[in-house]
Amino acid sequence: MRGESGLRNLSASRSEHAARRVQYPVRRPQGGTGMAPAGLQCRRDAAGRRKRNRRQPAMEQAGVAADSAVEGGRVAGLPVSGSQRRYDRLYAALQCTDHALYQTEASSGDKVQIFTDNYLKYNGGDNYLRCEYIARDGVQDYENKGWTNGHRVYYVVPADAEVMELKFRESGYDTEFVGTFECSDPEFNRFLTKAVRTLYITMRDTYMDCPDRERSQWTGDVVNESGEAFYALSESANRLTRKWLHNLAGWQKPDGVIYAPVPSSNWDKELPGQVMASLGYYGLWNYYWYTGDKETLAEVYPAVQRYIALWKKGPKGTVLLRDGGWNWGDWGDNIDILPLQNAWYYLMIKGMRNAAEVLGHAADARSYTEEMAALKQAFNSHFWNGKEYRDPEYKKATDDRVHALAVVSGLADPDKYPAILNVFRSQENASPYMEKYVFEALMQMGNGDEGFARHNRRFSNMVRNDYFTTLFEGWGIGSEGFGGGSVNHAWSGGGLTVAYRYVCGIRPMDVAYNKVGVLPLPSGLSWAKASVVTPIGRVTSAFESSPNVFVLDTEFPKEYEGVIGAPKQGVREVKINGTTVWKNGSPVRNKVARFIKKQPSDLHLSFEVKGGAYKLIAVR
Repeated sequence: MRGESGLRNLSASRSEHAARRVQYPVRRPQGGTGMAPAGLQCRRDAAGRRKRNRRQPAMEQAGVAADSAVEGGRVAGLPVSGSQRRYDRLYAALQCTDHALYQTEASSGDKVQIFTDNYLKYNGGDNYLRCEYIARDGVQDYENKGWTNGHRVYYVVPADAEVMELKFRESGYDTEFVGTFECSDPEFNRFLTKAVRTLYITMRDTYMDCPDRERSQWTGDVVNESGEAFYALSESANRLTRKWLHNLAGWQKPDGVIYAPVPSSNWDKELPGQVMASLGYYGLWNYYWYTGDKETLAEVYPAVQRYIALWKKGPKGTVLLRDGGWNWGDWGDNIDILPLQNAWYYLMIKGMRNAAEVLGHAADARSYTEEMAALKQAFNSHFWNGKEYRDPEYKKATDDRVHALAVVSGLADPDKYPAILNVFRSQENASPYMEKYVFEALMQMGNGDEGFARHNRRFSNMVRNDYFTTLFEGWGIGSEGFGGGSVNHAWSGGGLTVAYRYVCGIRPMDVAYNKVGVLPLPSGLSWAKASVVTPIGRVTSAFESSPNVFVLDTEFPKEYEGVIGAPKQGVREVKINGTTVWKNGSPVRNKVARFIKKQPSDLHLSFEVKGGAYKLIAVR
């Protein structure tokens, strides 16, 4: 009956908090209330300050953007019956849970359908996430407890039902957007905005590949996601990364096979490349290096050892191909799988060598070190043909993925970089997942300007798409994409990690930032600035670069030491806080900074400093 619906005042318990820093594109329909930056449920108090609720996101008005009869009995492909109306609301991509049809007067048996644009069209190949509500007589309210996501929510209601309010509630993983990055390239800035949004929406009880399809913890995807989270998000995100690593070890089969996605009820197939990526240098080791969580490193270490024992070497000293349950190398064409697996294996034992040293397993560390040396020699002897890496039995186009991993792993020495650069200039086979490693390889080779040009070119279609605030699984969507064409796939945001770590140069030089590194690579940019919250506090890096001078402003906590530097090419003089520390090819004795004889980077002039604020000026 009217007046007895038990409506709740969901906004009464809001507490006051600061708004998040990252600003996301929001499209506001005519007549709608709009939505706050970063996809928050926000309102303003009398002083104009934003309010938000950390624990219990309040409902927001859904803003009626359309109120029209359904034409031809369908709404964008969804069959409907009878005379009905459609209401929709466009906003930034959300994990939009508890869609609510509020204060509706309807008749018993009336059906209300609630779904997003992802259900109708942008569903990554699976058409299943929606809800229906069967009404009773009178005024009533309804919240759907299952969460969906998308950019537009549709409510299809009977024409004679009176809709009084439509609202939605965003929910997501408990983390904050604390990292900031901005540069002189507007297109790359837009990529980063979409990358952070995409990352956040693929986090919940676990990391996931996409929120609109299987929502599963594909482990290669998580390698990229976790790397982004260390820079873009607060430290609470580390708990999700730790959980992922324990999931992998905990679901290991008795025969030593590690598979993903896990947790799982109907899947047990190993994807060797993704598993090796997760257990190695960019997965388990990277987690320890950024967090200092030695306990997790020790707990997962034995599982990785058992998995490594499954791999065998051939007569040439290279790793023999293992199909696993699904020998997936990447989406796309021209996958040279044998050297690709060898490179992932090398990165796995490289991470384990480092782990063994930290955990005090000296014999293991020696064994892995010897194995790395032998495999590097065999890899180059068997796969390098003088101008590129290639399995002699492989006859298709050269695989840029193999060359990217060869560089970032250390399998390829700098004398091969000119030939590898030619591969990157001529081959673009990598999916958005593997393109991160191509971008990183070009940075490490000293060709960051070409890395930016390639990255912007390949991502331009999804970055310039005004409808979506997220990044795609492939280079397009639907039939133009991969694996069903998800429109929200966090593996595509790997360029975010490259931007913070290489462009602005912020990185741990010792575990958990016990020693800070700020070693920028402008890579054709005239300026860039970044800020990262680390286990020791906030670290900032801001530079301006011109043909004649490079200027870096950086700051990190005073209790810690750090390494700061400038790109070394053509540098004649370096000053730090007004004191000359380098001139005409030699360090100058001073009391501000110490020149490092064994440089941590071949691309920089690097100096050790105590914590604090510094201005470094390098004159070319």
